[in-house]
Amino acid sequence: MAKGRLPEREQRILDEMEAALDRDHRLNRRLRAVRLSFRLHSAWAASGAARGFFMAMAALASLILLVVGISTSNPGVIWAFAATWTFALLGGRRALRRRAERRDSA
Repeated sequence: MAKGRLPEREQRILDEMEAALDRDHRLNRRLRAVRLSFRLHSAWAASGAARGFFMAMAALASLILLVVGISTSNPGVIWAFAATWTFALLGGRRALRRRAERRDSA
């Protein structure tokens, strides 16, 4: 295939084909939906992985704070455990609800 510009006749034919495709409203609507779906899917996949990582870290931090709080009986550590445990529980519940909604919509 030749590199560079197309000959004038082929460029005109290509422009006519593009204009005909642009006039097809059904095709434009479908392509827009596919592009939007792809963008949303890739964004959700990336944020879901990060969300799962942070939820695992919150659960691990709360477990560590639980062990330290039991062994030291320090009120500050116990309150920190309570806060991280609440965050982990609510975040896990939210993640499970999103998964169920995604499963129901599919």
